[in-house]
Amino acid sequence: MAQQAKKTTRTQSPSHAHPIGDVPNKIFEMERDGTEKLMRTADSLSHVAMECTGICSENIGALVEYGNTAARVSHETGNKIVESCNRAFSDCTEISKEVVACRNISDMAELQNKAIQQITDNYFSTTNILCSLWLNNWNEALELLGKHTAAASKQAGMAFTNLNGGPYATRRN
Repeated sequence: MAQQAKKTTRTQSPSHAHPIGDVPNKIFEMERDGTEKLMRTADSLSHVAMECTGICSENIGALVEYGNTAARVSHETGNKIVESCNRAFSDCTEISKEVVACRNISDMAELQNKAIQQITDNYFSTTNILCSLWLNNWNEALELLGKHTAAASKQAGMAFTNLNGGPYATRRN
């Protein structure tokens, strides 16, 4: 009977070797899976950080470009205003020369009408030139801004898609 009990214990022992069973191996496997997930997340975050750095660098380049455009437009505007002032001064000089030639009130009234016409023409001409200049240049700048914004949004969207495990996400085996 003692021998039979030993046989029974031996046959039952292998199936009940550890009361906790395979738990340590399962815990180790879960830790490994968690570590791998953390590594993938860290890689994804690193990729997003690099993409954001690239986007910021491109934004700084675009800002410099827009600043150059604004400086160019300001310079052109200043030149047009100076040209307009010179033209107005020249017109006024010519009109003042004609004042000396006026002999009666009728001549003065004619000269006044001529002066008002020249000043008005100069004003509208300058206004038209400046508005065209501003509209053309700012339209160009806004088109570039729109293209840059669309490209930056696409890059940021792809970077964050990668972060969330999208189709471009970095995977480790």
